[in-house]
Amino acid sequence: MTTRTTLLALAALIAFPLTAAAQAPAPARSAPQGDRLRGADFAGFWAAQPDGRAGVEIRVQGAQITARELFNTRAAGRCGTEGRGRLTGFTSRLNFRGRCSDGSRTSETWCSVTLETRDRISSRCGNGHTTTLHRVRG
Repeated sequence: MTTRTTLLALAALIAFPLTAAAQAPAPARSAPQGDRLRGADFAGFWAAQPDGRAGVEIRVQGAQITARELFNTRAAGRCGTEGRGRLTGFTSRLNFRGRCSDGSRTSETWCSVTLETRDRISSRCGNGHTTTLHRVRG
């Protein structure tokens, strides 16, 4: 699996759950009454491992959601992803496109992202990649 494919999947995983949470009218299955999930609750930083280093940032503004991979270096040929979509419940679909350090763009793909809990999201992408991301605290 290429770095570009992995980055696209990671960005997608984060972006979809936020979208779903922002427009959800009712609490998630595991959320107690009064502890409803909202899109704004899921904006933030996400990692591939619990207590890991943030690799994805998700922002929510109204019904719009944006997920992007965080670049720690500007190495030549290094590509990350940026995804955009609309909040549509606990499972949403975002379109992602790679953005490289040299300014070039990669092909577009879509990902279906599901908000599992306030601290965990999962995704499945059109390119076959699946992943789970965990909220970064602190």
